[in-house]
Amino acid sequence: MERCIEKDTKRKETVPDRSRTASQQLLNVEGGQFFSRLGKSLARATEKAGIWIYHFVRLHWLGIVNFHLLIFLTGALEAPLLLHLDQPWISKIIYGFYSLFCHQEASRSFFVFGNQMAICSRCLSFYSSVLIFGLYVGFKRTKALDPRLALLLILPAMADVFLQILHIRESTNLIRVTTGVLLGMAVSLYLFPRAQKALERLTAEGSQTSRNQARDVEV
Repeated sequence: MERCIEKDTKRKETVPDRSRTASQQLLNVEGGQFFSRLGKSLARATEKAGIWIYHFVRLHWLGIVNFHLLIFLTGALEAPLLLHLDQPWISKIIYGFYSLFCHQEASRSFFVFGNQMAICSRCLSFYSSVLIFGLYVGFKRTKALDPRLALLLILPAMADVFLQILHIRESTNLIRVTTGVLLGMAVSLYLFPRAQKALERLTAEGSQTSRNQARDVEV
């Protein structure tokens, strides 16, 4: 009698164990399918986002460059302003960042509110010139500057820098600003139109390749 009771008890114990195992397997399968669908959805979303970013940068790359130049120049002006407003620790961080791009010599820099700007006069005029003529290229879609004329615009800045390095003569902020403007003009009017034309050529070639592939599939 006792043996029969023990057998019945074991049967009752084994039946839930089997059902529990089956339910766990079902959950594992459903969980695997869920994560598989989730991974595919994320992959498609990432691909679409990458395509969108590519087309956005391709169409608006010059606007992005000009926007970052504007932020860069604004930061150079904020450093002396923050120092004037008794925020030395923030201005110190800004000065430290701009020291990566400029020597920051006081004798070659402008002052705002009695405080030195974060970049020298030549750098200030150069980046401002790149921004101004970059905006001009973005709106007017001009042709690229002739290489000889671009070189002619670059030469004054090179000559002024080498004369100072060789200690032949000391430059002035007026000369630094003038040569910086000419250098920025050469960079914007020579490089930006060429880059724009190269991107347009790549876009046209990509569109032609897509049309050819679509035609081959139809055939």
